[in-house]
Amino acid sequence: MNRNAQTVISRLENIIPSGISLGKANKVMFRFTMSKDISFSEIDNLINEAADLCGEDAELIFGAYIDAEMFDSKIRLSLIATDFIS
Repeated sequence: MNRNAQTVISRLENIIPSGISLGKANKVMFRFTMSKDISFSEIDNLINEAADLCGEDAELIFGAYIDAEMFDSKIRLSLIATDFIS
């Protein structure tokens, strides 16, 4: 896992409220907004790491957008998770 993937995934794990697991969500959407110096192989790593946090039967939707106004290897993640299994 590259440095960007480690940072994003560790922050993702920290912002999810205690007791809630993406592994229990049936539907998860990830949208990565990134600076133009982030490679698509780095985004592919992020997608794979994010998918590993989800249940294997979850419906996953991923999107990636390059924001020309972002600089310095920045990545912004938007996440929507729904339909949690109790």
